[in-house]
Amino acid sequence: MKKLQHKLQEIPLANYIVFSIIVIMIYSIAEFIVSSITGIEHSTLTTCVYAFFGTEIASCAFIKVYKIKNESVDFDNEESEVNEL
Repeated sequence: MKKLQHKLQEIPLANYIVFSIIVIMIYSIAEFIVSSITGIEHSTLTTCVYAFFGTEIASCAFIKVYKIKNESVDFDNEESEVNEL
């Protein structure tokens, strides 16, 4: 039951990462097209978009790594309790 709940909790996190990557790709393509047509580079907006979504992806990765470490510690504790019985 815990594994099913864990998988259901990971789905929104994975979807958010995919969404962030898609937004970055769409923005990059749109910015390239607009820059080619107008000849103006929007460096401040580009920096903000990359910084925001890059930070979001990094924080999602940190959350996932932290959860995996906590689960392994919990598993080790459960395993030692079973061995004591």
